[in-house]
Amino acid sequence: MLERLLQADHSDSETDLPGLPLIALRILRLLPLEHLLTLSATCRAARALCFDHTLWRGYHLSLVYNKPLESKRQTKPEVPEKVKFISEVFPLRIPGCITSIYWQAPGNSGDFAKKLYEIIKINPEIKDLHLIDEEIVDVQAKFIFPLLKNVHTLGLTACKSLTGSSFSAMGELANLKNIDLSFSENITNASFETLMRCLVNLRSVNVNYVSNLVDSGVGSILTNHSESLEYLEIDGEHNSDEVFAGLGKCIQLKTLIVNFCMNLSDEALSGILEIPNLEVLHLKKSEKGFTEAGLKDFFAKKPVSNIREVFFTECLNFSDEVAETLAENVPGVKSISLFGNWNVSERGMRAIAAGCPGLEYLDISCLNKVTGECFAIQGALLNLKTLKMDACEISPEMVQILQEKTGGKLEIPVAPFSAFL
Repeated sequence: MLERLLQADHSDSETDLPGLPLIALRILRLLPLEHLLTLSATCRAARALCFDHTLWRGYHLSLVYNKPLESKRQTKPEVPEKVKFISEVFPLRIPGCITSIYWQAPGNSGDFAKKLYEIIKINPEIKDLHLIDEEIVDVQAKFIFPLLKNVHTLGLTACKSLTGSSFSAMGELANLKNIDLSFSENITNASFETLMRCLVNLRSVNVNYVSNLVDSGVGSILTNHSESLEYLEIDGEHNSDEVFAGLGKCIQLKTLIVNFCMNLSDEALSGILEIPNLEVLHLKKSEKGFTEAGLKDFFAKKPVSNIREVFFTECLNFSDEVAETLAENVPGVKSISLFGNWNVSERGMRAIAAGCPGLEYLDISCLNKVTGECFAIQGALLNLKTLKMDACEISPEMVQILQEKTGGKLEIPVAPFSAFL
């Protein structure tokens, strides 16, 4: 280590502390961040040294307080992979070079909202803010939003106390491109429509489980951001087929995820077919909404051939014939989930195994009519990397055959029981 420090070029340091030994900064750069915090608490000199901004430039801040979300329909969002540091206690006087914050607060979050405000205030270059706080209210948000002039991605997940009256301040964020309001279930449709009109050229919108959004709310996304939108995730439970008629205008849309599709019909599938560049399609919990004929017709159409990821889950009319049509017309698909499609049997799976040679991800959980004989088809599923088969009647022998075909690199994760509730 000493040799490395002696050979290092010290000329790039930008410390503002006069007379600070540059070699000391080199040593501190090798310490884990939690050790920097520990050292900073020993004395004033150590604090000044550890908070030199050259040590912190570009780091991501994560304050995580593990408070389980209460609703069964909710899932705890995953901490972004880019987060480099997790700590329950973090000094407020952070140098102004934090660019990303992932903040999950506990109950009684008034004090934490104040701390968040102070952190953001001295870090004007924040590009990404992910906030999970069930009790933050619009009055607090009104003070935070104006500070986010440079933010590109804003996540307000499970912010149940927000209604949207603070969105007028958010509407002034000219650089905002990605917004996640999932599980913030009390946001009103009117405030969301206003927000969509104020923002410009959004690329990603997630409003899953925002139960107050009806057709006009989702339609405001398509009307105001049709030329820029690349990712859209919505809760289809409170939307009708009509909202899908406008999807054809979204020329850049590559990912469409619709949860709780039970009120949608084949007409919605027709609207999806109008999306010119769709690559990822998730339609979840459709139950009996889509007919077998409608599904077969959907997968037989040419636009679907470009899709690389297909998740049709808990769709009771997704049959073997539908699976065969999918395999025949979407041969380049990389990921397929048929979770809970109980009418798919070994026949449908044989078609997928033989007709989709590049398949890397496959979820056949709860398909109790599938025996796994499709795994033995010569030349099939050679590229498979992940197989989910919870609650299936597949013998260990068939799994072993597939493991051997994939060189023993196949991952078979086991879902927790809560995933089936």
